Amino acid sequence: MNRDTRSYWLQIRATEPKTIREPEQYDGADSISIACTQTDLPASAQSRLVQRWCEFLPSLGKVRRVWFRSQVPQRLFDAAASMPGLTDLWVKWSSIKSLEALLGAAHLTHLHLGGSAQIQSIAELGSLRQLKWLTLENLKRIHDLEPIAKLTQLEGFGFSGGIWGKPELDTLAPLAALGELKWLDLSSLKVRDGALRPLEKLRALSEINLPNYYALEEYAFLRARLPQLAADLEPYYSLSGFGLRCKKCRTESLLSLLGHGSKNLCPTCDAKALATHCQRYDALVQLSRNAGSIASEAH
Repeated sequence: MNRDTRSYWLQIRATEPKTIREPEQYDGADSISIACTQTDLPASAQSRLVQRWCEFLPSLGKVRRVWFRSQVPQRLFDAAASMPGLTDLWVKWSSIKSLEALLGAAHLTHLHLGGSAQIQSIAELGSLRQLKWLTLENLKRIHDLEPIAKLTQLEGFGFSGGIWGKPELDTLAPLAALGELKWLDLSSLKVRDGALRPLEKLRALSEINLPNYYALEEYAFLRARLPQLAADLEPYYSLSGFGLRCKKCRTESLLSLLGHGSKNLCPTCDAKALATHCQRYDALVQLSRNAGSIASEAH
């Protein structure tokens, strides 16, 4: 359930240039990687360095792709958003509160905001209809994805807690509008209505990353309605590599059963219980599949 093999940012990782600190180190390329905060500079010198970047970035008409490898304050984010040719923006983490500056980013197609817990609203994202890929991490003040429903050109979308926490949304219903979506990452995300069913409308989806927070029936429904996601919706997943051992045979072959509240089982020592779980899951999948067939015939 954690493959992430087709994440846009992983695909282009090899294209990231060497990270620089000073504006004078920029070599004229169409991509730039910057780490200009969290340095060992005195506070006043640090502030001046950030200001130099704020003045320099809007002048870089050739630059299309920007990585920020250290914390991004609001003024630095706003400066990057005003770059005339910006198409890709990757932020490791930030202290920004507002996304208003993005309203002027007319060419932005790929955006990653990591660790941005102070963001107050994502309403501005709804205006970026050209976005193809959007990943948001630890936006713990955001509980409604309604603005995302307007981004019907999205091919990849992620809303997760990253390594920081477990964000909560009211519902996944707004995502049902994203008919072009192929990749979806909702890792560590909790949904208050407990429903994965709105995702059934995502017929183009080829990869999904979900946490084990939902009822088994919800996973079964999704697997029945989106059979192309079978590899991501198996009845269990391996815990190999986590250092967990079976208390009986001491092997590291434990399996975590799909479904909130499920146990970890050893495929050897708990073979009967594992088979029972798999049979129940298969039955739930078939039940959802049959219900879908009946509904289709009715129409």
